[in-house]
Amino acid sequence: MRRRWQALLVLTTVVVAACGGGGDGPAPAPAGFDVRTETFVDASRGDAPRGLETTIYTPRGEVAGRPLVVFAHGSGGNPDFYRVLLEAWAAAGYVVAAPRLPPDRREQPGHVSFVVSELLRVLGGVVDPRRIGVAGHSAGGVTALAVGLNSCCVDRRVRAVAVLAADSPPFPGGAYFSGISTPLLVVHGLADPTVPFAEGRRIFTEALPPKILLTVPASDTPSADHARPFAGSENRPLPDTRVVTATVIGFFDRYLRDDRAALDRIRKAVDDEVSFGLEVVEQ
Repeated sequence: MRRRWQALLVLTTVVVAACGGGGDGPAPAPAGFDVRTETFVDASRGDAPRGLETTIYTPRGEVAGRPLVVFAHGSGGNPDFYRVLLEAWAAAGYVVAAPRLPPDRREQPGHVSFVVSELLRVLGGVVDPRRIGVAGHSAGGVTALAVGLNSCCVDRRVRAVAVLAADSPPFPGGAYFSGISTPLLVVHGLADPTVPFAEGRRIFTEALPPKILLTVPASDTPSADHARPFAGSENRPLPDTRVVTATVIGFFDRYLRDDRAALDRIRKAVDDEVSFGLEVVEQ
């Protein structure tokens, strides 16, 4: 995203009422979730240590071994812009972490992997190390794709990748989809004015299965089609946002929770909004 969005600073732990989106998944949605920030200092990359301020959404309830999703924001630099999505994922039972990433694209995949390691360290048994996903929007989608599906920086702990409105620029010393078949969800707006839909289509075509493509129809405000389906409006979900949320949760339910009914829930969510497109290739 080209516009910078004003940060909403989270200073204390807050308890948030759950919002919908989990469907009929195998784990019950918690009554709410806690939100807090942690700063993880990555001294291994770049010329100076990087403090990665990370917003963490932790579902309430005494359930150990929850799946983890790490989210990479777009170039506007503010994870809180995506609060509608992130809260819905947490309400569906996922631990969600959204680090504020520095603008160096080549370093971001390493920062995401570092945050995964730190979360496994500080959250202990709360997170299942065998059920880790990454997601990202726009420039953050590039980062997620690199972490999950580029030989330059693939993190083998990552079991599923959701890419929202992104392209796939090269990374030094690596190639996308080079024998890597991490399950992939691509979500892209048909009229995206910033990253053309053809880029999302190309990523989906070149990826190995399993893979899913959700096509978001053009809205009445095409200039917003790059961001609004993934952020809602004034932190309220729009119809497009609800379909995107249901699809992402269903995707992670299928590939992080091994819930084989999840794809049927995705199909139903898309069927209810006939203007969306859905392609699923399981093998």
